[in-house]
Amino acid sequence: MADALHISGELLKPYLQPRPLANHERRRLHREPDSDLLTAHMQGGLRAIVLGANPSLASAADNDFVAPHMGPAQQLHALARPGDVLLGISTSGEARNVSLLASVAQAKGLTVIALTGRDGGLSGKAGAHRPSRSIAARGPCPGRAYLPVPLPVRDARGGLLEGGQR
Repeated sequence: MADALHISGELLKPYLQPRPLANHERRRLHREPDSDLLTAHMQGGLRAIVLGANPSLASAADNDFVAPHMGPAQQLHALARPGDVLLGISTSGEARNVSLLASVAQAKGLTVIALTGRDGGLSGKAGAHRPSRSIAARGPCPGRAYLPVPLPVRDARGGLLEGGQR
């Protein structure tokens, strides 16, 4: 969850490239209090949502669904839009919530990027039937071992997502 929160935080603001506000956004802000501060410092960002971080949804899903791990899949189903990308992180590749998310993402036509341990597990195989819509990046550690994510890899995955901005 910590990696997901970090990545989303980076994408919600300028990351590798500046994202100046569009002229129409600047004009709208100029009608508001603190417009000078906002237009001088605020920039565009990418929509980035950490699925599974909403405790109210987790509680509601646990109350309403018999099957476990449905909250994040339901959240993705409700929020996903054409052109979106799912970045799933599972050290073992066996995290059920991540494999369910990958299935929903594939069904909705999203691109899936899976970061897993060496064997990839279920998540590393996500989208094997649709290879043009999925990318599996496997770390050097087997099974449930720690998946190190060095800074250049963090920058690469952020840049990969940022490169397709709309």
